[in-house]
Amino acid sequence: KKKNPPADQSVADIDAAIKLNLNSVIYGCRAFAGMMKEARAGTVVNISSVCARHCWPGWSVYAAAKAGVLNFSKGFYVEMQPYNVRVTCVVPASASTGFQSACGIGETNDTLQTEDVADTIFYVCGLPQRATVEDVTVWGIGQVVNPL
Repeated sequence: KKKNPPADQSVADIDAAIKLNLNSVIYGCRAFAGMMKEARAGTVVNISSVCARHCWPGWSVYAAAKAGVLNFSKGFYVEMQPYNVRVTCVVPASASTGFQSACGIGETNDTLQTEDVADTIFYVCGLPQRATVEDVTVWGIGQVVNPL
């Protein structure tokens, strides 16, 4: 459904957005942290959104959750680094994924494709274990970016 300002959202809708977009990442990392610490190896790739870095009207709750994913990933890396575990956050821009249709705002025809995001993840995971990427933002070449 179309995004709205927080004043127009119910408490339940706000809680659901945070639970889906932030808490799920935290709980997923929690589930695998012990195994990776014991193995003293691993790579975690969390997916945020360009909304973590740029804001659009009606997306503030989603943006807050995705900014939380980005910053959680940075903190989780610091906690996991002593165990040789890498943590990266991939921050994709708008891509033709069906997300926009699911939100009721109509599908876009973005130059960024799902395989471009997948290729970025593959690249990050393929780095030598001695190297890591803190975060990476992936834009489609055709997307106009107007920073605040």
